[in-house]
Amino acid sequence: MQSTGSTATQKLYRDDSYLKSFRARVLSAATAGPELMAVELDRTAFYPTGGGQPYDTGRLGSSAVVDVKEEDDGRILHVVKSTEAPAGEIEGAIDWTRRFDHMQQHSGQHILSRAFVQIAGAATRSFHLGAASCTIDIDLPAPADALMRSAEQLANEIIFGDAPVTVRTMPADELPTLPRATDLARELGVRPGEPVRIIQIGSFDENPCGGTHVARAGEVGCVAVRSWEKFKGGARVTFLCGGRVVKEVERLGGIADACTAHLSVPLEEVPAALLKMQEQTASARRTIKSMSDALADAEASSLEAAARTLGSCRVAVAVLPGKDAESAQRIAQKFTASPGRVALLAADVEGVASLVFARARDGVPAALDMGRLMTRVCGAHQGRGGGRPEMARGGGFPAGSAAAALEQAFLQLENPGA
Repeated sequence: MQSTGSTATQKLYRDDSYLKSFRARVLSAATAGPELMAVELDRTAFYPTGGGQPYDTGRLGSSAVVDVKEEDDGRILHVVKSTEAPAGEIEGAIDWTRRFDHMQQHSGQHILSRAFVQIAGAATRSFHLGAASCTIDIDLPAPADALMRSAEQLANEIIFGDAPVTVRTMPADELPTLPRATDLARELGVRPGEPVRIIQIGSFDENPCGGTHVARAGEVGCVAVRSWEKFKGGARVTFLCGGRVVKEVERLGGIADACTAHLSVPLEEVPAALLKMQEQTASARRTIKSMSDALADAEASSLEAAARTLGSCRVAVAVLPGKDAESAQRIAQKFTASPGRVALLAADVEGVASLVFARARDGVPAALDMGRLMTRVCGAHQGRGGGRPEMARGGGFPAGSAAAALEQAFLQLENPGA
């Protein structure tokens, strides 16, 4: 570790969010993990995680910056991918694409939050800037579409009006004059006596904030409210700003174009076409189920003629070629719906066997436990299976051994002690 004695890092991003590169002096460097170093500088343009906004990335010298965090004493640590501790003066470069995206989202959030206050008196409780979308939690117990769209419209009017976004500081003792100022200062980690940084958007909004912001509202581009839900007595609103809106329009446009092409209808008719398709699918499923039940009834009846007698019971022993396990179970349930019936069936699909054992609820000795029988048979054939006394399933062995497995099962029903 190399160190020269640490003090609070000078935060260049507070004065100039557009600063893309800078030079600074290394104060300390220490191992932070495998091939990672935590580097402290005397000053930085890298924003650390805080206030709902993620950290900046970029480079320090030739090393990639993968995390930036602020310590309780005001020092900022840059986690870089490196095994060597840097020393002396070093150049830093911000990933500008990521930084400007964060500036658009954060400034857009301030505007949208104020719009909710003006439209519905709903203050923002918290803000999260995610990799793909952003959320705010607001004091709005009954969110509704019309209210959301009104707030979205007002926010975009401010953005299109291109109000200036200015930064100023004020003494901490004047902070209570701002809405929710005391709570916000606590969330931002403002220390007693420390000047408070205020972000002002024209005459529309002002709030204490340590994040990076655009210089004019127009640079936000636009804001789009994508969804909302009730959350902890309020509402959680998901939104996008600027370049993210463009990407979302591209994504949704591709989906819309694919839907119109597959359904062969204009875009405005897609919802009706999908509803019609859902109704047709539901009808087809009902028809298939009815036909499957009728077929299972017929196949269960055909098993009766070849069923074997075991005491007072009739036992169907059969391999069902081309049937899957679900079909075999349905047939077994149909056959054992009558008292005194036992079904030992094997489904055979693509050379893999699945066994289904079932018994009627009435007229069958309780000693005929299908689950225990299945476990024994599968164990003898290197398969797996088990279940309840009335119904069991198993398999995992070649279909060629299914007939032998069924015969073994019947023999064990005849002679449980074998």
